[in-house]
Amino acid sequence: MAETHSGGEKCFEIALVMAGAISAGAYTAGVIDFLLQALDEWEKARKETPDQVPSHKVRIKVISGASAGGMTAALMASALCSNHKPATMLHDPAYTPTGNKLYQAWVKDVDAKRLLGAGDLQRKKAYISLLDSTVLDEIAQNAFTFEHCIKKSYVADPLRVYLTISNLEGIPFMLKFGNVAKYGYGMLDHGDHVIFDIGATPATKPDEPDEAYHIKPGCSSPRQSYALELFRSAALATGAHPLGFAPRLVQRRRDDYNHREQNIPLHCESFPASHNTPPCPARSQLLRVTYCTKKVPPDRSSAMGRSPNLKLLCVDGGMINNEPLELARRCLAHPKLFTPREPEHVTGATIMIDPFPTFTESEEKDVQEPEDICLPTVLQRMFSSLMEQARFKLDELLLAQSEDVYSRYLIVPSRPEARKTGKHIACGILGGFGGFMSEQFRRHDFQLGRRNCQNFLKSFFGLPPDKAEQNRLFQGTILQSCILTVPRKDDPQARIYPIIPLCGSAREEVLPICWERLRLRKKDVRRLTGRALCRLVRLIARTVKRLILGWKTIVAVLVLTAIALLWLIAWLYTKLIYNQPALAVIQNHVSFLILYVSAILILLAIAACMRIYFYIRGELLKALRSYDLLHSDHKKRPA
Repeated sequence: MAETHSGGEKCFEIALVMAGAISAGAYTAGVIDFLLQALDEWEKARKETPDQVPSHKVRIKVISGASAGGMTAALMASALCSNHKPATMLHDPAYTPTGNKLYQAWVKDVDAKRLLGAGDLQRKKAYISLLDSTVLDEIAQNAFTFEHCIKKSYVADPLRVYLTISNLEGIPFMLKFGNVAKYGYGMLDHGDHVIFDIGATPATKPDEPDEAYHIKPGCSSPRQSYALELFRSAALATGAHPLGFAPRLVQRRRDDYNHREQNIPLHCESFPASHNTPPCPARSQLLRVTYCTKKVPPDRSSAMGRSPNLKLLCVDGGMINNEPLELARRCLAHPKLFTPREPEHVTGATIMIDPFPTFTESEEKDVQEPEDICLPTVLQRMFSSLMEQARFKLDELLLAQSEDVYSRYLIVPSRPEARKTGKHIACGILGGFGGFMSEQFRRHDFQLGRRNCQNFLKSFFGLPPDKAEQNRLFQGTILQSCILTVPRKDDPQARIYPIIPLCGSAREEVLPICWERLRLRKKDVRRLTGRALCRLVRLIARTVKRLILGWKTIVAVLVLTAIALLWLIAWLYTKLIYNQPALAVIQNHVSFLILYVSAILILLAIAACMRIYFYIRGELLKALRSYDLLHSDHKKRPA
């Protein structure tokens, strides 16, 4: 539903959805960076030359994110409340952006040199994870600040922000039966989220309770301090990968769940598919579903129902809801929770940014015979099946059966040189963690995000000109000079009217960063492997210390182990060589045995470390070679 603002003007509303990406959040940040630049340039051109640019209005109403996308959403909200400067010259190696929180956080600050440190291990009470999570604490403290109110006409006031989290405690619900009052069917909802309204005024009135936390930039009060601290903890929690980063404690009110509105299907209507939709029996009739909202409070008999404030242990929001489409779409379509999809009626659009999209044409997997399946394979598939099932969205699937819609769009990494291999982003190696290896990887993906966003706004984010003339949001604002010809495979003369036109500096082509400049040398890999091994050794020592409860117990266990080894070696030594009692041998050769056992333990430790070192180094080299990111150290021989 188009939002009506002061003066009676109506706006085309935009909802941004940022999917989980781990280190590829740099790509998502690049997309957002160029989007803000394009909107700023359009707003500037509308003031300077109003007769040469389209005059229709566009507003970002809601942003939602999960995992790295959630952290990027939080950074975007913070950047809108500061003097954000786009990174426009990244193709120049000597250029370093300033005043850009997105670039600073995702390209400069998140690096393996810092993530493999020991800042968290020096704390007495800290969660242990594979990477040093104190780096993220520093980023949150510096980046998640709100200096002044949002002064952009293309941003709604307030701006709604959804951050998904995986609540390990779970929200209890109880399905009761009429014949038994004491028992019921208990359920726990672990797919959680936190809502924030950022702006000068809250979205709801004081007498209308809501679960959203209002953040008023530039305001200092106990309530604002609490909301800001919750914003930081929720942003860190949504990016807390279960293995890579430490889990987070999120403190919030119990009443948040009492005020949470659940969407219930109210009316389902079928209508014929568009004539442009490919003929398919499943798409001959499309669904238009309207919803009503209802508050479903948690079970009051549980411990959570009795406590006014909650402390929830949370991890990566992408574990359960990695693409929070439904949160943004339902906010965009409020109050009937339906968004028109036809170009002549569309009033808003959902744009999802996904660095790791799922290909529509997937390869067939060979089904293994039962005798070839081992326990680790079953456990791995079971874990992935649970995650995929939790992410299954039937409601969204029913509403998205037509491909010919203008209310949802997807931005994915695209690099022409990688069309055959499908390896478009450098941060994709090592399951998404490889981007932490090099700042150049993240810089490349940030620039690729800017480049893809420019192409998206110019070639895809628009309406057919004849349909735009019929749309009430664009009537009387269309300029023939702004209509673009965008060749398609099925229509070389296809034309679109851009929803966000490119003006000023946004028209200049975003130049790519050469892939060959990203390649690492083997000495860099060796140095990185050494840091990873040191981090792993410290992590094991810290874990053992915490599990066995103190250094005294560790020393006692080591002494007992050494004594047991001494007796074993002495027994074998006396039986095979001297055929004497073990006690006599120990009395005569105690110094030799101690040195012998110590040498064996040291050699075993060195062998284990070397084994781990070469394994990590081999995996890094293998991943870099698969992406053609390993520099060749061989020098060409002179002719």
